[in-house]
Amino acid sequence: MRRKEKIKALLWVAGFAGMICLIYFMLQKGEQTFGVAKDTEDQVQVETSDELEKLLWKSIKFGKKKYQYSSDYETYLFLGTDGSGHESANREEYVGNMADFLMLAVINRKEQTYAFLQLNRDTMTEIDLIGKDGEGMATANMQLCTAHWYGGTEKESSENTVNAVSKLLGGLTIDGYYTLNMENISRLNHAAGGVTVTIKNDLTSLDPSMKQGETITLTDEQAYRFVRGRMGVEDGENTSRMERQKQYLEAFLEKIKENMQEDPQSALDVYDEMADVSVTNISGGTITDILTEMHTAENRGIFQIEGESRTGEHLDDGLEHAEFYLDEKDIATTVKMLYNIKE
Repeated sequence: MRRKEKIKALLWVAGFAGMICLIYFMLQKGEQTFGVAKDTEDQVQVETSDELEKLLWKSIKFGKKKYQYSSDYETYLFLGTDGSGHESANREEYVGNMADFLMLAVINRKEQTYAFLQLNRDTMTEIDLIGKDGEGMATANMQLCTAHWYGGTEKESSENTVNAVSKLLGGLTIDGYYTLNMENISRLNHAAGGVTVTIKNDLTSLDPSMKQGETITLTDEQAYRFVRGRMGVEDGENTSRMERQKQYLEAFLEKIKENMQEDPQSALDVYDEMADVSVTNISGGTITDILTEMHTAENRGIFQIEGESRTGEHLDDGLEHAEFYLDEKDIATTVKMLYNIKE
């Protein structure tokens, strides 16, 4: 009996020890499992934080310094192109135009403000030389207006210009674009019902009725001459034409606002009227919403970046062309003002 009891005792001790080992193993395994779960949870929190950061803030970089601005700001690029290219559904035949008019609209719906940044078409900057297949081949320092030359479609040309403007302004996020050939300004003026301006300088070389100091509602043909005229007008500089383009834009917006007071759908009607001659990724609803909110929003004005005009041969065609060199410090200063970026 004693021998049997001794064997039972030994078996009991062995079983107890085995149970202790099992419990220890399970506890260790549980701790490891918990550790993995905790690491996964931390990773999810980090990813969620990064996503939230992207939702709340956008980034730009000037030199080696990075800045953030609120994602409440929306930025849209409006382009007016000339007739120097060749529109075609065939990629091999398509040639983009040059951009005569470049204006960024900067809108903050939360703060109820809006502003514009007008860019000189002759601004020297880095341009992506996009091939007919839509793929990048190289880059070159050229006039900003030439970005629209490249690509195999009007859409790709517009997107290439958007990219050039974004890089010029520190990687600024541009939420959409609207491109219209300046040949269609007459049609745009007609769709709005005529735009009224006060002639600031003698423009009788464009039209006998465009005398300095006269306030006139531009006919469709006059509107085209007013925003396009350059050679033989005033000093012949693009900066002078930019002032008229700026003046026309301000008057056009006022006219659209007036029309919308009588008919809230009138802005969408203009958008639809120009649909077959415009290239855009902005919906008519978005444009209507923006214009509607401009009724009560604060207009912060039209900004320009300081720079110096020269002539040069960067186009490498053996001829000298206008070149506009932006003040690097003023680029950063202007963008900070537009987006209320604090140091």
